[in-house]
Amino acid sequence: MIESLFVNTLNENFDSFFVIDVREEEEYNIAHIKDAMLAPLSEPLPAVQNNGKAVVFMCRSGKRSLIAAEHYQVNNQSETVYNLVGGILAWQQHGYPVIS
Repeated sequence: MIESLFVNTLNENFDSFFVIDVREEEEYNIAHIKDAMLAPLSEPLPAVQNNGKAVVFMCRSGKRSLIAAEHYQVNNQSETVYNLVGGILAWQQHGYPVIS
């Protein structure tokens, strides 16, 4: 199951989530969330070691990350995954910290 996750929920419960950023490296290098794993949608998804944390996919606005979450869900059917609504744009609009 793919569920929507809002940025305030991610920020408030950050340690409960394993964040996968599916933007391209150039986008990631401009601004990304601390500890987010870079896994561009244009490349095969590497093995995910989420250490029991819920997996949340993110991108610029939430569209590419939804595609990635769907692909991940097909290969990990028993696991609920999350798509970050609004992506890095929403994260920054809320004033949450980024690494740049």
